[in-house]
Amino acid sequence: ATGKSTMIRVKDLHPDNSFLFIEDIQQIDERRYFLASHDGLAEFFIDEDHCRYLDLFYMGRRIEQTNFYQDIYLDAEKKAWIVQANFGLIQFDPFYKGFGIIRNNEPDIQLAWPNNVRNFQEDDKGNFWITTSNGLGYLDIDKNRITMYPPVQGGEDWLNNPSVRGLAFDGKNLIIGTTWGGVWLFDPLNKKFSKPSYSNDSAGQKTKKRMSDNFIRSIVRVSNKKFLVAGSNGVYTVDEKTYRVQDLKFPGSRDNFSTLFVDSKKRVWLVSNRSVHFLDSNLNYLGTSKVTASIQCISEWKDDLFFIGTDRNGLYRGQFDV
Repeated sequence: ATGKSTMIRVKDLHPDNSFLFIEDIQQIDERRYFLASHDGLAEFFIDEDHCRYLDLFYMGRRIEQTNFYQDIYLDAEKKAWIVQANFGLIQFDPFYKGFGIIRNNEPDIQLAWPNNVRNFQEDDKGNFWITTSNGLGYLDIDKNRITMYPPVQGGEDWLNNPSVRGLAFDGKNLIIGTTWGGVWLFDPLNKKFSKPSYSNDSAGQKTKKRMSDNFIRSIVRVSNKKFLVAGSNGVYTVDEKTYRVQDLKFPGSRDNFSTLFVDSKKRVWLVSNRSVHFLDSNLNYLGTSKVTASIQCISEWKDDLFFIGTDRNGLYRGQFDV
């Protein structure tokens, strides 16, 4: 695999410093992207290659308690949900008036949520399952309530790791990736946690052990009825019907992975520290491209062109020949 990229200028944001750490990128319309960075929420205009920071105000007051933004999600109604590190959720309409802030105000530690959201999964009611620093949560928009499903230390039939990051949904169960706790399943209907299965042979048990020590950052669905799980010690598949976990092996498959992305051609991008590995829709290896900065997020624009957010030089526009 080969690739070429050009860096989008960031001097509009940092006149004296090109450093810009971008955590997430979300296309808002044909000409705009929002960028979640460690220095604030930015708006990028494609045609002008121009960025500007967005100052958010609520009831006349600037709301930012930190400039560290982590995640952006655009829901089915095109409302933007923004994650501030440790300061809750911000929701607004990028096209019309409308603004909201969701932060914990519950003194009871058993009912409180930690104001630290890592991932979203919208359900068919327009509500959200969220992963947090203290377990799984459910945000009911109409009731304006977050119900938490906190971990139980040492639990075998309940989530036992507080830090949850990866999240996907197969129509029946949520597939949850934890920090150093492997994969869990959660049945939203019966409110029950369970673990996926592994083969009983030595290979399956080795996979189970490796998975239990895994820092899972990303889970995506691929077209062949499987989910891909990316973590600190490799990539795994989870079968959609049996929930059987297996190692996925290819050159570089034992890297420390941070990001998964499936493009419009159903190619899978697996991003590790300094490489991007490519698989086809059947998870066959296509090739690898080396990168000079750690890729944090990817968004497909058009005609095999991608916007790529990195940990040092900000935003790139890239094209890869695979």
